[in-house]
Amino acid sequence: MTGEDDIQDQSEAIGLLLEQHKPGEALRLLREQKGVSVEQISTESLIPDSKIRDLETDVYDKLGGEIFVVGYFRKIAKILGVDSDPLVASYHQAGHSAVKDTIRFPSVSSAELALPRAPGALENLMARVKKVPIWLAVVILLTVWMSSVLLLQSGSDEAVEPAQKDAPAVELPIVEPESAAKAEIVEVEDASPIPSTHEQGVDMQGAVAEKIVKEAVVAALDTTPEPAAAAPPELGSNDQDRLALTFTEDCWVRISDATGEVLFAQLQRTGDNLQLSGEAPFDVMLGNARAVDILINGQPVTITPIPGNNSLKLRVEP
Repeated sequence: MTGEDDIQDQSEAIGLLLEQHKPGEALRLLREQKGVSVEQISTESLIPDSKIRDLETDVYDKLGGEIFVVGYFRKIAKILGVDSDPLVASYHQAGHSAVKDTIRFPSVSSAELALPRAPGALENLMARVKKVPIWLAVVILLTVWMSSVLLLQSGSDEAVEPAQKDAPAVELPIVEPESAAKAEIVEVEDASPIPSTHEQGVDMQGAVAEKIVKEAVVAALDTTPEPAAAAPPELGSNDQDRLALTFTEDCWVRISDATGEVLFAQLQRTGDNLQLSGEAPFDVMLGNARAVDILINGQPVTITPIPGNNSLKLRVEP
């Protein structure tokens, strides 16, 4: 049997595997036909050996979902110099079109990157006051007002009594009979009551206390509910670009879109998968560039780490 017959037999075997919806095994035959080892593919593509072997045995559960599997097929096919479309088509025909386990990632906004400010004592007090019923607050304020008025009044009386006791006695002049009528007229004219200093002070204090109570009641009745916080925009709309990252080692990552909004800034662990949506191009900062595999809209992105430096900043666009 000649070499051409062997190639033809392998081509037929690859076609048969694709018809049987086994694109991973077909990819393995293509790799062996090219004489390329799994280690060489891993070194050039930065895809872990274990994920390549799972892919070549059509075990997709640990690969992170459809977008990553399609990206692996296209990236390895590009390295081998073969067309990736038949492999991807066979994969889709097998019914692999959705991620089995929904992956939830926290949304990160620019405001959340700043340290939150701890509420002060005044803010805590106001929050507790708002929880008190209005009628109870009015009763408490009225009670305090009445108590303060009574205390001030009693204190003033106690201060006036010693002063009256210590006042020196005044001798009244003897009025002659002839001037008695004039004295009576003067007493009648001056009989209008004159408010004492003590009474004036009590009246002023009562007016001030009453004004404070009215202002507190108006403030309690004028409480308006705070507007509800706007819900964060949903990611993943059809007109946005999709960015997917796979981490083979621990790596810190920061991603912002074309609008400058920070979509993600966090440490990712080994084996984590990250999927984001936004407006391209994306500015990506990696703390360990050799441990990350990036796809945009299902297409692999070539990462060229700087020799001697693990960190890398790059712009990703379709």
